[in-house]
Amino acid sequence: MDIKLLNVAEVAELLGISDRYVWKLLLAGKLPKPIHLGRATRWQSNEIERFIADGCSEITDRETEEQLVPVHQTVAGQNYQKGAK
Repeated sequence: MDIKLLNVAEVAELLGISDRYVWKLLLAGKLPKPIHLGRATRWQSNEIERFIADGCSEITDRETEEQLVPVHQTVAGQNYQKGAK
């Protein structure tokens, strides 16, 4: 079995969601952890395939939708609230 490294567009296509929603799920801790190669972020294809085989429950779970922080409210992967220090 060959393991391919997938970029965000490839992950989004496999999951049937937008690139932006991939980042939201990642920030919420709902996707398998990616690998960072310099500035590039990649997912192992076998991890995404396992995630899909397990039913992608994090994507369809209503509670998850409510927990997701909009991408524009994050700074460097950290939750951001105006006025918070």
